[in-house]
Formats: sequence, C-alpha cells, structure tokens
Amino acid sequence: MGGQAGKIYLTTNGGESWEPVTSGTTMFIYDIYYQSSELLFAVGQAGLILKSTNGGTSWTKLPAITNRSLLSMVFADQLNGYIAGEYGNLLTTTDGGDTWTELPEQTFLGFAALAVSGLRNVYVSGDNGIILYDQAEPLSIKLPETLQPSSLKLYPNPAHDYIIIKAGYYQEGVQMVRIFDTSGRLVYENRCYSNDNHYVNLKLFDRGIYFISIEGQNKSETVKLVVY
Repeated sequence: MGGQAGKIYLTTNGGESWEPVTSGTTMFIYDIYYQSSELLFAVGQAGLILKSTNGGTSWTKLPAITNRSLLSMVFADQLNGYIAGEYGNLLTTTDGGDTWTELPEQTFLGFAALAVSGLRNVYVSGDNGIILYDQAEPLSIKLPETLQPSSLKLYPNPAHDYIIIKAGYYQEGVQMVRIFDTSGRLVYENRCYSNDNHYVNLKLFDRGIYFISIEGQNKSETVKLVVY
C-alpha cells in the first residue's frame, strides 16, 4: 500500500497490521503492482517508477523517462507490462520491468487505470471513457467514435491532497468551479477571476467519487474526480 510523501506500508499477516518501509522517495505513490511474491513495482508523481525484488521490504528507483505523473500499471505476463499516466502517457516494457519505453503520444486525454486481456489488448480508462490500445496495430490507440476529447484538463486524477485545473484550455478562462458528491450535495464552490491555473485543496475531502463542474464564459463541463 502506498500514498503521499513516498510512504509504502507492508503487511505479512493478511492485512491485519501494516508496517512502514523505506521507499527512498518523497514523491506521491499512486499505484503498487504485485507481480509475484517477491517482485513488486510502484509508480507515482513526476515519472516515478520503483521496483522491489524482496517482497516490498526495500525499493530501487528506476531511471525516469517522463516527468508526467504515472497513475496505474499492469502486466500481461511475466515480461510484458504497461504504465498509464496523465496527458495520454503510456509506457511499456518487454523485459519484465527492467527497462521501460515511452510510447508516442496519440491523445492528450489523462489515463487513470489499466486492464489487460491477453497480450493483444490493453484497456485504459480515464478522461472521457475507455480507450483501447491494440498491440496488433503496433503501439496504436483506438478512440471510440462516440468519444469526443474534453477541453478541460485537471491533474492529478485520482488525487489525494490537491488538484490543478488547467484554465488555459478555456480561452476566456474558468469562471466558476463547483464540486459535488455522489448524492448531489455541493461540497466546494469558488469563483475564479483570472486565466491562471486553479488549485483546489482536497485535504478536507473524504475518500470517494466527486463531480467537478467547470463553467467558462460560453460553456461548461463536468468531469469525475476520484479522491483516495
């Protein structure tokens, strides 16, 4: 289990108790992948990739090949794995995670979670729905016809302490930000007065799913936010 400030916790009794271990980083850790009882990986903020070969007792930082946050990872088998992150960032490995390659950017949508179906298909969920990555058409991404890219960008998502809304994608700037919980209750509202990026503090938010309503001068959009 990982979280903010590079914290990783290890259990050896089925989750009844957890002990902190040294990760060697202070970066946010967004996902930990269990490849085997000994081999584990962790991904996080600013391109962070960690590897453990002793069941999570100690961790080694792998060379960063991107400065974008990495949010999810999955392996299709012992050798072939994938990492997804913000702004359409996809990484792949064919040697069990020893080295990673950044795929050519084909969308600016943020990726949040991964699932595999054999070696051929990797399903990536994130901004605006599901994207299919098909290995048969080498390293290509198929965007469903019904899926239209959003002009709204916010990161990180999932988030823990904060989010930043990229106001620049609205030519006239963001005018109002509202956040609702799943019951429809308004939990945050703030009027914006500039075209700068906007910071929202999430430290008082409970874990769960929220919906962010962004209003510009001539349009509005709603996106889902996951707070963990």
